[in-house]
Amino acid sequence: MAIDRVSKPKYIVGTSTGATFQGTWLNVNGLDNLSFHCQWTGTTTGTLSLDGTNAETIQDPSTRQDSPSTRVTPATVATLAAGNPAGGASQVMFNVTNIPAKWVRLVFTRSAGTGALDCAFMGKGI
Repeated sequence: MAIDRVSKPKYIVGTSTGATFQGTWLNVNGLDNLSFHCQWTGTTTGTLSLDGTNAETIQDPSTRQDSPSTRVTPATVATLAAGNPAGGASQVMFNVTNIPAKWVRLVFTRSAGTGALDCAFMGKGI
């Protein structure tokens, strides 16, 4: 039996932390161990969390990219408890296990400061 793995080393690249933002949706169906390696610069202060949804898949006709439909509103499935951006450059591994969602995306909620955030994603099934 094969173990499914997904690697996106450039999931988020140099996104400004001067405002709240979300990463693109990741289809994690069949994966239950997720890791977001986040690194930020400047005076970034905020909270990292994951949105999730089990909405059906739709395809953008122009880009042919899959994403969840908007019929079901995303919900927060995890919030980083310790290691959030706190006013200086740093990094953290945000690991989440036993994810019951088909789709997830990283969310940065800004509270102060500014800088840039990079994030690599890795997921695997059991």
